[in-house]
Amino acid sequence: MTVSTSMPSRSSFLMGEATQAWKYFQETGYPNSKNENWRFSNPEAWLQKDAPRVQKNGQNSLQEFSGLIQPDTTPVFIFNESVVIPDELPEGVKIVGLYSEIQENPTGETIGGVADFHISPFIAENMALFQDCIVINISEGCKI
Repeated sequence: MTVSTSMPSRSSFLMGEATQAWKYFQETGYPNSKNENWRFSNPEAWLQKDAPRVQKNGQNSLQEFSGLIQPDTTPVFIFNESVVIPDELPEGVKIVGLYSEIQENPTGETIGGVADFHISPFIAENMALFQDCIVINISEGCKI
């Protein structure tokens, strides 16, 4: 497995947006049935507010989650501090951590936009905590 370490702290990567999003999330919290968008449901039951933090060391994480890996699959783990990708991938498949890829091959291209975190506390929380993502590139005609 290759452990691609993302930045240990946010640095300047979306710092302003993340700070504003975290402030908004702290003020609003998770939605409940009093929120118009959630009036028929309440996410409290499935929120894991006290979930244990995963260790920074990718190998410890793999051991911890090895029981969850399905047979004949390619496991990819995305943690706050790292992206863990198998050393051997099916032919025609490339998986990269976006932050690492930008550092190694800066192109100036844009692959998306920044969501308006005022729409939902979940968007605000994700924006505030977002550190990295993966890009999965599957070649045309590739059969997996």
